[in-house]
Amino acid sequence: MTIIAYVIIAAVIDWVSLLFHTAWILGFAIILAAFSYHHWQARQQKLPWHHILRAPTFTTFAWIGLALIAFGLAGRSQTTSEAIIWVVFLLIALFNISKLWLTRRSLHGS
Repeated sequence: MTIIAYVIIAAVIDWVSLLFHTAWILGFAIILAAFSYHHWQARQQKLPWHHILRAPTFTTFAWIGLALIAFGLAGRSQTTSEAIIWVVFLLIALFNISKLWLTRRSLHGS
């Protein structure tokens, strides 16, 4: 490809839109992977499904996924009120991620 072709492609792609769409798709993928892995883990350990969903590893990935979804959808919102709602969800998710991280740090003494 020539340099002109790269310039044309770069001008055609809406990079901001791509960033926001990538964020929410990645968020859903993380949540789906966390559900899948923890479902498998519950079956392997013969534990009830609700017990595994309370595991710190699942909640951490669930909140990270929800934060990415909220970020992506806030960036793609059509109205200000819609964006505010997604930003509130994003702040809740970030608060819970930080709470989990601080709890984990205090348990490990780092």
